[in-house]
Amino acid sequence: MDRIILEVDDNAARNWQHISKEEQVGFSNAISRALNSVVDNSDEDFSDFLERFGRKAEANGLTENVLNKLLNEE
Repeated sequence: MDRIILEVDDNAARNWQHISKEEQVGFSNAISRALNSVVDNSDEDFSDFLERFGRKAEANGLTENVLNKLLNEE
C-alpha cells in the first residue's frame, strides 16, 4: 500500500487527528475505493459517482450524523 498526501481544510485536519485509528482506516479505505472507482468508471457522471459513493459510505457506517459529528469536532 502506498501513502499519498491530500490537502484538506484546517478543521478536517484537526478532526482527522482526533478520530480513532479504526476510523482513519475506514476513511482511507473509502477514499481508495472512491479514487479507484473514478478511474474504473471514467464514463460515469460525477454526480452519479457522488451518489453511489454516499450510499456506500452510509452502508459502511458513515451516516450523516457521524459525518456531522466528525466535521464539527474541534
